[in-house]
Amino acid sequence: MKSPVIIVGTGSLAQLALEILQRNDILIYGFLAENKLSMVNEINHIPILGNIEDELHYLQTIGKNGHVFVAIEQTKARQQYIKQLINHHEASFMNLVHPFAQMAITTKLGLGNLLDAGVSMSPNSSLGNHCHLHKQVVIEYGVTIQDFVQIGSGSVIGEQTIVEEHVFIGPGSTIIAGIHIGKGARIGAGSVVLESVKEKEVILGNPAKPVKIS
Repeated sequence: MKSPVIIVGTGSLAQLALEILQRNDILIYGFLAENKLSMVNEINHIPILGNIEDELHYLQTIGKNGHVFVAIEQTKARQQYIKQLINHHEASFMNLVHPFAQMAITTKLGLGNLLDAGVSMSPNSSLGNHCHLHKQVVIEYGVTIQDFVQIGSGSVIGEQTIVEEHVFIGPGSTIIAGIHIGKGARIGAGSVVLESVKEKEVILGNPAKPVKIS
């Protein structure tokens, strides 16, 4: 793939995106910083072109064949910025798949997703848009994951599970087969989830139980 990519963001997520792009031998045009206070002008010899207020100029520069990956750390800000790009610009989002990730032929991917090293997606699983699957995540047969889901390293999502949008699953979690995880739910690191999770519910532990947030 020769089309250039702009990475929006300069934090750890952006640097992970850079590594995956470089491992796939994809041309990186540069970074756009989240604010004007960046103290550096490059990351690993790739230039920081400006900040996100300069987006229109650089999107026009790379043309319609160019791509964008939004790597803003703060989830809400990332969602808002992606919405802005969709509504006001002809941005083309791309998936970043580490060479050591594995996907079945029947896996379905949306756009703007990141799959880190060791991720495994089984047959008939599907991933929505702008999701992040970190190292060694296992997605078993027939799992459905909606948009803007983050799954921490080493988590296992059991077969036929449904994960609704905006869900956060902490590292090392295990979700047994057939569970339904409601929109905006948060699952703490190392949790073992044995039953369905309500919308916006926060759970933690082994077995995972609801946690009251004061």
